[in-house]
Parts: sequence; C-alpha cells; structure tokens
Amino acid sequence: MAKNGNYAIQSTYAVVPSWTAESGTTLSGNGILVTTAGNYTIATALTVTNGNTFSARQVTLRLQVNTSTTLATGSTPSVAASATQAYPLSVASRAYSVGDIVTLEADSNVNNDISLVSGGTVRLVPVT
Repeated sequence: MAKNGNYAIQSTYAVVPSWTAESGTTLSGNGILVTTAGNYTIATALTVTNGNTFSARQVTLRLQVNTSTTLATGSTPSVAASATQAYPLSVASRAYSVGDIVTLEADSNVNNDISLVSGGTVRLVPVT
C-alpha cells in the first residue's frame, strides 16, 4: 500500500490513514488485508519530515496486525529541525491468516510537527 498525502503525527499512537492499494494488494480500512494465508515478510519505504524550524522532534512507527499484536517497532530517531529522513522498518518472515489486517501506527513527542511523507509504502512480500 502507498501513502496518499502527508500525515501529521500526534503524541499518541494512532493508525496512519489514507492509503492507496498497490497492484495485487487489497486494503481493509487503513491496512493491508491478507487474502491468501502464508508466510510473508513486510518491507517498508517510509520517510518522515520535521516541520518545526527550531527544534528536533522524535517519532516512532510500528507495524501491527489486527490492531492488537505489534509486529515491529522502529527506533525512536530524533529528526533535526526542518529535516527529512528515511525511517527503516521491516518484519521477518511470519505466518499470516486470511483476514489478518496489517496497519502502520505512528507516535511523536509533539503533536503535528512530524509528518509521514506521501508516497511511502508498506508491502507484504510472500516468502517462497
């Protein structure tokens, strides 16, 4: 799934909204719907930007399945004032069932200063 528009991250974990399905992907709400059971890895290409021109801000992203199980939590990098940087996050091979929904959640130390940049991706990659 690909991020559609920037998302201003708040100071409490929330599911990141506004995604577009990529070829071969089905969305359910704001997450990827698993339509074929099997083992998958999760690969992301995400970028965050700090809109505050004076202070660094921290951000944490995590991947969840079914809004209750954390698959991976990224480090909490400090993003310099007015800076943009990649945010690496991935999940090793794991079994998923039909109907599982994988979502991305975000948290920051200050409301609205850090944004997840449009165009980032979260992908389920089948393990063969």
